[in-house]
Amino acid sequence: MATKGGIPADAMLQVLNNGTGRNFGTTIVFPKAIISRTFDFGATIEILMKDVDLAIEQGEALGVPMWVCQAARLVLKHGVFQGRAQQDMSRVVQIIEDGTRNAAPVAGQADGTRRDASCSCCQQIYPQQPVGGE
Repeated sequence: MATKGGIPADAMLQVLNNGTGRNFGTTIVFPKAIISRTFDFGATIEILMKDVDLAIEQGEALGVPMWVCQAARLVLKHGVFQGRAQQDMSRVVQIIEDGTRNAAPVAGQADGTRRDASCSCCQQIYPQQPVGGE
């Protein structure tokens, strides 16, 4: 979102890392594999999806709402449906980048909700809502 708003990625990382947003992703994954555009962190989207699925399963077994993990799983599933399961997990950022280029507003959504009309994952979420001029 920062780069879409005109903030350089390295500047945004500096802001995050100097505040409470500092985390493994901002200190290791982004600088090593995403900012450099090498996308070589070392684990696949499929492996990350397995881990997220396990976290959701454990949380639900304990009665803990897993809303953030559910949202992360949705992004990962989107990538898997696109044939990216064996790609490096750092390429998740490309799934999001692609969404900013391809997304169209969901009809009837005043909140700006968007979906990719070509994506089967998005069509499962918003099956009855036409996109743009459909």
